[in-house]
Amino acid sequence: MELSLEDSPTIIITTNNILRGGSGSFARRQYQVEVAQYFNKNHTPIDEYENPFFNGWDKEEWQRFDAFMLICAQMFLKEGVTNCDEANSQMKQLIRNTNQSFSEWMEDNLDLMIVPLGVGTIEMRDRFLNDTNQKSSAISDRKFKDYVKNYCDIFPYRFENLNGRPRGFRLIEDKTR
Repeated sequence: MELSLEDSPTIIITTNNILRGGSGSFARRQYQVEVAQYFNKNHTPIDEYENPFFNGWDKEEWQRFDAFMLICAQMFLKEGVTNCDEANSQMKQLIRNTNQSFSEWMEDNLDLMIVPLGVGTIEMRDRFLNDTNQKSSAISDRKFKDYVKNYCDIFPYRFENLNGRPRGFRLIEDKTR
């Protein structure tokens, strides 16, 4: 049996992780909603409501929850999906295209690569691996260079290959973007 587009189900996923992918098709097929972190290890639902969510609720609390969910569903049916901007969207895109440790390392070490003479690719890769406690085989120099290029595609920098020995690159701030 084949379903028409109109009859196809919508799938909702909740996650604390950034979904990987950067293609237009990937972006077109999802709608991300970022929820601000209100509760944390120092402020829990128990602190605020004297109960964890769902556990120990009486009939009245479940009725309040059900009523709230119905109001949310009514708003969705009336208004549809409302757009919201993703916080830190550039950094999240970098994490999707590379990984968390590279993204954080790049923010801390960007100034090392914005130098007139440039830097050696292997030197920077080894520094990244050492600083992030990864084995030297964890990433090739080519992949590291691709990660840096990815950074330049997202943030306002231009990547320039240096063909001398040792092979290297430099980043140039692109004020036109």
